[in-house]
Amino acid sequence: MTNDDYNQCLWEPNRKRIQTSSLYQFMVQISEQQSRLFHDYPQLRRWSVKHSDEFWHQLWQFCNVIGEQGNTISYCPPNRPIPNKDRRWFPEAQLNFAENLLAHSAASEKQDALVFYNELSFSDTNHLQAQQRLSWQQLYEQVAIVAHYLQQQGVQKGDVIAASMPNIPQTVIAMLAATSLGAIWTSASPDFGTESVIERFSQTQPKIIFTTDGYIYNGKHISSITALAQALPALPSVEKLIVFPYLNTQPISQLLLNSTPLPAAISLSTWAEMEDIVETPHLRFTPTAFNHPLYILYSSGTTGKPKCIIHSVGGTLLNHLKEHQLHCNIKPKDRIFYFTTCGWMMWNWLVSGLLSGATLILYDGSPLHPQPNQLWQLADKEHLRLFGTSAKYIETIEKQKLSPRQEYKLTQLDVIFSTGSVLAPEQFRYVYQNIKQDVQLSSISGGTDICGCFAIGNPISAVWRGECQVKALAMDVQVYSAEGEPITDQCGELVCCNDSLNQPIVFSQDPNGEKYFNAYWNTLTRLLIVSIRYFSSLAD
Repeated sequence: MTNDDYNQCLWEPNRKRIQTSSLYQFMVQISEQQSRLFHDYPQLRRWSVKHSDEFWHQLWQFCNVIGEQGNTISYCPPNRPIPNKDRRWFPEAQLNFAENLLAHSAASEKQDALVFYNELSFSDTNHLQAQQRLSWQQLYEQVAIVAHYLQQQGVQKGDVIAASMPNIPQTVIAMLAATSLGAIWTSASPDFGTESVIERFSQTQPKIIFTTDGYIYNGKHISSITALAQALPALPSVEKLIVFPYLNTQPISQLLLNSTPLPAAISLSTWAEMEDIVETPHLRFTPTAFNHPLYILYSSGTTGKPKCIIHSVGGTLLNHLKEHQLHCNIKPKDRIFYFTTCGWMMWNWLVSGLLSGATLILYDGSPLHPQPNQLWQLADKEHLRLFGTSAKYIETIEKQKLSPRQEYKLTQLDVIFSTGSVLAPEQFRYVYQNIKQDVQLSSISGGTDICGCFAIGNPISAVWRGECQVKALAMDVQVYSAEGEPITDQCGELVCCNDSLNQPIVFSQDPNGEKYFNAYWNTLTRLLIVSIRYFSSLAD
């Protein structure tokens, strides 16, 4: 690889695009608040790192977060051997995650909130058909129904609700219903086998599990309920299994009779039973602390049992607002898409698009079946503004010599995000030559450990071939050698040298914090006396 592979500017935003971006408007707000002019991204980022307390306080105000902020932005107990390890953000704050995600329901009630496609949507090449559309009002009502049902089952704040579901609207609804009650959400992909389910859910001890009768991939209808049913005897915390008939090939009870009978302590319900009420109940949101658990995500488990990483309500919410509104410029009515499963943190990232009033385009199935160009057909029909995928997908369609720009207009497409692995310089060139010239292409890098990004896009800066656009705001990202020395132009360890509110709060089943300490602080001890270390596992 030569320097010529990188020293090429592929895209720059014009003045109008810069000045209409939320990031630019935020810079104007900060300039007024600080009585100094913030004229470019590097200057703003340096300030956000040095004054992270003020940055997060201002972001809360700028994004109109619903909740009580309190008077204290952050607190760290004194005399700690590792500075900032035990920092608590907004310790007096009270808010609800689902309430913020549904905040646009009243103003946008007739507009699309969720639009769902799967492989069956492409069975007629001349007529692309969504499988389901939910308006904001319908989404709100569905969440209210499921939340009411969960309350009837005794679900309370702090209970764990799990899902083994495809990326369908019912998964989003169940998550919003659970978190509206202050419950903790965790999910796995339905293609996980019995042992993978046990490894994850036995550690997180869910009270209720949502699932489907199967999923669709590469033209096949695949049953997944057998693997889950076989896992249930090893999950004594589970009291109820709720099944959505996604494939709907035969009655749920018959499917279970043909597989493994449920343990006697576990009752079975279907999605239709939850909806069998006379009228839509009122949706009440349970206030939680800023650092209350929200999501449990899982590491890949390549070196043992997966780590069960718990993220907070407020940390996830504010960080996703930062990434969506400032870095991605997502605004109300924008239509956004990310190809993901519910076992990847990008699903959690995608659903947070509701915070900004965006319409989520969901997809279940293979990205290349039945047609290799189908996701671009989807992007064109749904007027996507943000298209998210993996570097592997872009490499694959390049090898297949697809040229979406020759078939589709993609007039609304402003941003393409790529993650999962490094986007090679060749794929940068391919995107601009074969997909769209006037587009912000961002190779982003982060991971499960922060449910977000260390390196990300930026609507007011240029795109250079083979490079991530920028380091994320309020993240002091550096590279260090194995000896704990800062390095440049060399491979090394990714280090975030300041505390961040989206770092994990704890691990499941780690009462003494030993696993948590060993994961992030036990290596490079000399360096970590003055910094916080994250291992960015892009494969997670």
